[in-house]
Amino acid sequence: MDLSAQTTGVVGVLTTQVDKLSQLLNNLLKNAIEACQPGDEVCVGARAGVYRDGIVGVELFVEDEGPGLADEVLYNLAGAKRSNKGGDHQGVGLQVAFRLAIELEGALDVRTLAGQGTTFSLFLPRVPSSTAG
Repeated sequence: MDLSAQTTGVVGVLTTQVDKLSQLLNNLLKNAIEACQPGDEVCVGARAGVYRDGIVGVELFVEDEGPGLADEVLYNLAGAKRSNKGGDHQGVGLQVAFRLAIELEGALDVRTLAGQGTTFSLFLPRVPSSTAG
C-alpha cells in the first residue's frame, strides 16, 4: 500500500476542534488502509476554496483504491453495523466519523465505485458558527 498527500489552493488556518478532527480523520484513514491490497494507493488531501450551501470552507479527503463499498453498506453508512473485518473491529468507525463531522459543523460525503475505490470528503466551514462573531 502506498500513501500520498495532495493539496489544492492555500488551505490557511482552520478553526476547529483538533481532537475531534484527528479522531475523524484517523477513522477514515484506518478504514482506507484496511480496504487496500498491496500496490493500492491511499491519498490524503485538502482543497481550499470549497463552497457548500453558500458557506466557504475547506475539504479534507481520504481516498483509496480498494474494492469500493457495497450497496448494503452504503444504505446504513452512518449507522452501527457488524464489522466484516474480524479481529477487534467493532463496526462503529464510520458511525463515529459521521457524528464527529456534525459536531464540527461540517458534512461528510462518500463517493465509491465497485473495484475502483472510495473517497470520503469532509467539508468544514472556515469559521464555524459557534466561533463566528
